[in-house]
Parts: sequence; C-alpha cells; structure tokens
Amino acid sequence: MANTATQTAPTTQTVTPEMIKALQAQIAALELKNAQLEAAQTAKNNRQISFKVGRDKGGIGIYGLTKQFPVTIYVEQLPRFVKEVFGVELNDDMPIVKFANTHDALLSRKDDTPQVQASKLALRMKDTSGVVSSGTAPKNNQQTA
Repeated sequence: MANTATQTAPTTQTVTPEMIKALQAQIAALELKNAQLEAAQTAKNNRQISFKVGRDKGGIGIYGLTKQFPVTIYVEQLPRFVKEVFGVELNDDMPIVKFANTHDALLSRKDDTPQVQASKLALRMKDTSGVVSSGTAPKNNQQTA
C-alpha cells in the first residue's frame, strides 16, 4: 500500500521591520508592567505596623500583621507577644511599648474594677474618630533588645 500523505516543505516567513517594532513595543510594555508589579509587591512587603486603642474593649489593635484584620492584644499579653513575634524581651524602646505607655489611661486590664473600666470606656468614647491612633513600627523583625 502506498503512502498517500504528502509531505510539505517547511515554510519560511520574512520578518519585516514592522514586526520587529511591534515585538519591541510589546516587550517594552511587558517590562513596564513587570516593574509595576514588582514595585507593588515591594510596597506590600514593606507595610508599616500601626497601633490603635480599641474603642469598645480597650485592647491594642495591631494593624499590618495580617492582610485583612488587626490583631488585638491586651497589656498583660505584651511580653509574650513581643517574645513570640520578634524573638526578644520586652523593653521600653519598642514602639508598641511606647504606644502602650502613652495610652495607658485608655487601655483595659484584667484586674480593672468595674468603675475603672467604665471611666476608661468613657475616655475612649470621647475620642471623635472612634479609636485613639498613634504609633508605627517597621514590619521587619529588626526590633532591638
């Protein structure tokens, strides 16, 4: 039986200067988009951590640790939090400690009496923005002991 399939010779296509220009423009556009994506990722990785006193419960809201929600801790949890997250002991030079010291009158504690809790809540409610905001720290783990 004879082979009826015909073989075709490979075709060659001439590359025109217009094709080269179009490819160069496409490469430039892709390089620009790549640079923008890299810049956005770098900015995302260098987010700042900020602290706020929660209006309702008086904990320290830590923004920037997670993508969506703040992490809320209370004053009694600070030493363990710093040890676990940053791997160092708590000290007065840390931004979160400075924040806690500055806003001490607003922060709730486990041993607060109901009267103290009520007065702290009243102080927090006087803040017109809903939260007392202050303090930022770099997101990297370069906290010093």
